Amino acid sequence: MLINVQQQPKSRPGNWRLHNERDILKRFQPRTSNLHRLLDDVESPLEAPAIIHAYLDDDWTRASRKQRLTRKEIKSVTRNFLEVWPCCMKMVAILFRAPEVHLEIAWNTAADIWSLGVTLINLIWGFKFHIFDPQEPEGHEMYNTKIVVRQHQWFGPFPISYREIAEEDTQEAIIGQKIYAQDDEFRSTGPAHCERAFEG
Repeated sequence: MLINVQQQPKSRPGNWRLHNERDILKRFQPRTSNLHRLLDDVESPLEAPAIIHAYLDDDWTRASRKQRLTRKEIKSVTRNFLEVWPCCMKMVAILFRAPEVHLEIAWNTAADIWSLGVTLINLIWGFKFHIFDPQEPEGHEMYNTKIVVRQHQWFGPFPISYREIAEEDTQEAIIGQKIYAQDDEFRSTGPAHCERAFEG
């Protein structure tokens, strides 16, 4: 797969994510070749702060939407992930995070292994498939909650201890009682479903 690199300026007035991206790139890019290269950091009092980094025209996720990846390509992605993982293990996209991370409870290496597994499932399946696609745009107030609901749908009950930690809205979303009543995909199947939402 050929990947073309070009300069891509990025500027967002007052956006903390831009500053966070810059700080992360500065900190971790010397440790791995698998991150966008930060080419310049522009801070002008007249304009919004901006960063300029190498932009990849394509990446493995987009490529896997067009065609299934070969075994060799999947091995390459896995190798690159494992190279980046030790230095950047807290930088995981929301869609790939383990339930513990979404629910803001203590997590360990198992959550990182979860992220790798989810990445591989999506790359192997390909064709615009994402196992936990929340069907909402990123930034929507229910985005994280719908991801947790999808995790429950695919992998079954959460430990009973999550009940003590998860917010009430998240619990209701998981059991499908209130938030997704209008959404057929997330509609509750009745009281038996509620009992199975958390194992106990």
